[in-house]
Amino acid sequence: MPVNCFSSCNECVTESVEVVFSVDMTNEVVSANGVYLTGSFDPPNNFTLIPMTYVGNGIYEVTLVVTSNIEYIYRFANGGFLNVEDVSALACNSVNGYRGLLVSSATS
Repeated sequence: MPVNCFSSCNECVTESVEVVFSVDMTNEVVSANGVYLTGSFDPPNNFTLIPMTYVGNGIYEVTLVVTSNIEYIYRFANGGFLNVEDVSALACNSVNGYRGLLVSSATS
């Protein structure tokens, strides 16, 4: 018998999935300290600053390996924790000003 996920009728299958996070900083004054991603990706040290790489045209990216079928929350930060975005008034708000991510499985 398969293992079901909590509060779900579906079999609970997890796998490692690469996710590319991108943010367009074109309309921002980017801090000399850089652009970061922070979120619930790296327990038990959740919400550390993960440096992002400038890829051109105002875009910063970072690739993380996350586990499928786990809900994550995240924010982008300009220079550090003193300047994190707050999307609480926007449609992309998941909880308390954080964006949300749930990857169901790897895609090719």
